[in-house]
Amino acid sequence: QASALLRNAWLHEQVVKRAELEGRMAKPLGLISNDLSTEISKSKIINSMYDLLQCERVSLFLYEPQTAEFLCVESADILGMRIPEGHGCVGACKATMKVINLSDPYNDERFN
Repeated sequence: QASALLRNAWLHEQVVKRAELEGRMAKPLGLISNDLSTEISKSKIINSMYDLLQCERVSLFLYEPQTAEFLCVESADILGMRIPEGHGCVGACKATMKVINLSDPYNDERFN
């Protein structure tokens, strides 16, 4: 019974953390609009994601349906990179419709 209680406490903690993260994501997601062409909008999104995720790198990709590619429109090191639909982390993100936060990207099979 003690192990079940510990497991339930851990699960509860995970649910609370997830709810807090989703609440914090409302701000950066609210910045996303139909017009991402301005540098200010992209910069606000990137800065909000750095604050939210406390990570080393953030890249913003826009999907181009005419070429079926993702174009990196904001990044510290891969600006302008094009990734075909269905490839890499950005392809996995689109396929699952979930944010991907890689703690060890070089050992993740989706990272290329």
